[in-house]
Amino acid sequence: MTSQFAETLYKSMKGLGTKDNSLIRTIISRCEVDMVQIKDAFQQAYNGPLGKWIKVRYYVLQYASKLIAYASILISIIVICL
Repeated sequence: MTSQFAETLYKSMKGLGTKDNSLIRTIISRCEVDMVQIKDAFQQAYNGPLGKWIKVRYYVLQYASKLIAYASILISIIVICL
């Protein structure tokens, strides 16, 4: 059962973007039940600690958001100057 929750967490962070609702719902619903076992199952299945996965995914998301904001500012400046 814990491996299923580990997989749900993995899928919520896999690929582009993060499925926040799924990630948050799973963590909150399991935090007092079997989160320690889920973290262990996650580490075994995906070769890394769950906490690190979460930190990396959100860092990448924040970084991408900043890049998009800077790009839109640059585009605005270029359009104004032309």
